[in-house]
Amino acid sequence: MLMRVKIHLRPASSPEPATGLLLLSQEPAEVLQLCARIGSDPAPAIFPISGGFLLKLATPAGKRYPGTIGLRSLCNNLFLPADARVVPELYDEEARALVRDQGIVLLPGGRALGFAFDEPLSLAALMTGPPLTYAAWAPLPTPRHRVDHIQEISLHVPRSAEDILDLESALRSEDELDKGIEKDRLDLEDWDAELPPEESVPGPGDSPLRGLAQHLQNWGRKIRRFLSRRRPRPRADKKRKPKQSGAAAQPTAQGHGFGLLRALSKWARGFLQVPLQITRSLVDRQRAALLRLLYEFREGDLDKALRRALPAAEQGGSRGRPYRGTTLPIHNLLYMLSNLFGPRATHGWVGGADLWPDLLKEYRKAAEQALQRGDYRRAAVIYGKLIRDFKMAANALMQGGLYHDAGILYLTKVGDRLAAGGAFEAAGELDRAVALYREAGQHALAGDALRRAGEDEAALVEYRRAAEELVAKTGSYLAAGDLLATRALRPDLALDYFSEGWARRPELNDVACALRLAQHYADQHNHVDLDRLVSEADDYLSSSGNDSEATQFYNDIARLADCKGLEAIRDDLRDRALLGLAAKLRQRANNELHQGRLVSTMLGQSGAWQPALVSDAAYAVQGAAKHLAARDNRQSPYDFGNTALHLPNGLVTAACSATETGNIFLGFANGDVVYFCPARNEVMQLPGNQLPGVTSLATDATGRLLVALRCDEDRPPVLTSYVKNPEGPFVVTEQRRLSDGPGPYWLTQVYGSIGDNLVAVCDGFELKFLRGLRLHPDGNLGPSLAQENPISAVLLPPPRGPQPHPFALVFLEGRLWHVNAGEIQELSLNWKPGVPRGNQLRSANLSCVLREIDRLEVVTLDEPGIIHWLMIGVREKSFKILANHYKVVNGGYSAAALLRAGFAVGVAPTHVDWIRPRAKGLDVSARTKITLPRAVACFPSPMTGELVIICSNGVLARLPIPN
Repeated sequence: MLMRVKIHLRPASSPEPATGLLLLSQEPAEVLQLCARIGSDPAPAIFPISGGFLLKLATPAGKRYPGTIGLRSLCNNLFLPADARVVPELYDEEARALVRDQGIVLLPGGRALGFAFDEPLSLAALMTGPPLTYAAWAPLPTPRHRVDHIQEISLHVPRSAEDILDLESALRSEDELDKGIEKDRLDLEDWDAELPPEESVPGPGDSPLRGLAQHLQNWGRKIRRFLSRRRPRPRADKKRKPKQSGAAAQPTAQGHGFGLLRALSKWARGFLQVPLQITRSLVDRQRAALLRLLYEFREGDLDKALRRALPAAEQGGSRGRPYRGTTLPIHNLLYMLSNLFGPRATHGWVGGADLWPDLLKEYRKAAEQALQRGDYRRAAVIYGKLIRDFKMAANALMQGGLYHDAGILYLTKVGDRLAAGGAFEAAGELDRAVALYREAGQHALAGDALRRAGEDEAALVEYRRAAEELVAKTGSYLAAGDLLATRALRPDLALDYFSEGWARRPELNDVACALRLAQHYADQHNHVDLDRLVSEADDYLSSSGNDSEATQFYNDIARLADCKGLEAIRDDLRDRALLGLAAKLRQRANNELHQGRLVSTMLGQSGAWQPALVSDAAYAVQGAAKHLAARDNRQSPYDFGNTALHLPNGLVTAACSATETGNIFLGFANGDVVYFCPARNEVMQLPGNQLPGVTSLATDATGRLLVALRCDEDRPPVLTSYVKNPEGPFVVTEQRRLSDGPGPYWLTQVYGSIGDNLVAVCDGFELKFLRGLRLHPDGNLGPSLAQENPISAVLLPPPRGPQPHPFALVFLEGRLWHVNAGEIQELSLNWKPGVPRGNQLRSANLSCVLREIDRLEVVTLDEPGIIHWLMIGVREKSFKILANHYKVVNGGYSAAALLRAGFAVGVAPTHVDWIRPRAKGLDVSARTKITLPRAVACFPSPMTGELVIICSNGVLARLPIPN
């Protein structure tokens, strides 16, 4: 007989020596550093594992290694934390059977990580680098002929600003520099013919005070000369008296007046140092110098150009005094932290304002190239000294392992205490990191740092403070309890929060709190409290609605009944769970004509029930559906009951969904971001600070990574990336402002897996790739799109072999681009994606399914609210539209989604249409009437078989998907 038993981990009475270490980091350098700290011979066996590496120690060790999780083995290749035990206990045969095909690491929270125990990594595999490249062979240069005697010695003088003017005419012929420069061409010969030499452009220093300063300086000079003539000179034959000091020194009236006049003269001279005028010749010479610099970046020596690059802080004449010279600075590109803290610009470069955007692009391009080849110090110097983007400079230092320097930049230049705390913790400066976490109010992060360092008691204090603040700020008892149970490893302390969350029903996450309580009672063999909890749930879930919560609760109760220690009430628990599910099936069968996968969702997918029982339930539901069809009760609107959730965060402005799990993220006008898991009916508010409203969201297929874009009219847009801990809430991994581009800004979906993820952001100029959890720049997608007005885009995997960047389909005004490594193919469309009128979303949503390796289905809406369904054939060097259909309804659709291949949905103000493509267009196969506020988005939930409708006011309604 085959039985399914859920394995749990519980704290052990005392930890055992570790036979393995789990390092949750994908950086090979950290693995090598850990091996060096262990110092064993032979070296530990290293195995790649999801999110990090597993190190199997040659001999058991009782020593703790910060940043790792100590593991002990139940049998060969089956590991669990050294301070944990398995519930229920496993026999040796059972343990060996679990790891027959692959090794397993059991972690708290029901998480298990697999690894290939027969494929260890060698140390050489961790130190691989790019292939070596060799320059083409060339003969040695011909040596110069030695001279017999010297005839003349000449002094080489650097090229003056006037000589630079001759370069401008030469650069005009370059096609690459003609764009954006020709319109502002300065013709010096015409100026010399039209204007007298003294004609000038007024500078910022022109004011009536300059005349006063000039007179003060002249009078001060005259009086100083007069006083110096009247001052008696010392006689040569007499010794000068020693100078008095202290109280005995009494200044004379003449000395006092002379000092005052000298101070006035010095002030006037400093005031007059502000240039009285900025000649047009000076503007032109400075512009020509910048042209030469731009030419060096594009056609010359990159290192030479970087050494002479003008920092971005000196652009424009508004910063301090305008610069009157034309000589570019000379930089030291060797990395020093003090080199990044250079003095602020005291003068501004007034010429060549139109060239600054191109120069800044070249600076960023040089920094990105340095990052790609692993020269993180050079990238930090470019970002910090030339661009003055200290956030990116600190990120580059973090990549290069210079954690202390990165923490200094985060703290002093960026003002990001959380990022600084993470950097100092990585550098081993625990006290400083914990202090920063506490100042930022992130006590959970402080607890994580202390726990990794082995200070469990101090960590528990921080965790308890974090739980109290969670309840005070968000009212989420579930999040507070999970924090104590999973991160602090104290489920006993979490019990009070779960009990309070269940007692406050009906509220968000109430059933989730009940499930946490049921798990605890089952582990403790507490029959009385478990029976009481099930009775309370029966009363609460008996009313119409709560289908998803009831499904999750009763299926989990049925699985818990099989736990060891519950034999006395096992049959009773399973019967009560089955009766609860039957009541929900009866409610749905008596009110819905299209049952869809109702029985499969409620009973079949859980695996807690025998197939024969599931088949009998499906037969009964089909009979009820036929009876309902005979009554023809289709005209009544669908009753959502109390299944609809209301999020009190305000107006929804952005939404996205994970395709595999169905987890949903919502962005609001006040800057909040909320996570919703339909399978467990859990709601979680993501961390954040006072930021502008959310305009675009992007997530990966699993919903563990989220990228949020926030914009407003007054401040630059802000990018934030979040990652969900396997055993805890979401944490912020990166947050920075975008400075380039006029907008509008929007995001594509996240492509790839966590750690190697890729997302593209549009800034109005181009689509820029951002890679990794810290969103490092990784090139751009094709040419500039500034004149094309891109609406949205889809990233696609390359059909053949690995490529650094995926393919992309870019939707523009009435056109569709297929972009592959800069090559563009274009097709015409008679429509464009958009946000329907009256919809508050800030960017268009695309719902996509890759039907085959070379076929893509896309469903989206346009501004009038018309559904468009595209079938696109995509290949390596060509693409074509196989089908292009649309569906119109009175009043227009407000939301649409692709449920699966060949099946879509459209949400109108009064009904929901279930749509299938036909040969001649789109056909409505079924229609469900609804009464809801205006919808802004909708997403399928594959785990529950439902459609989640997002309304503008934060209401989340769930609708079963028919077959």
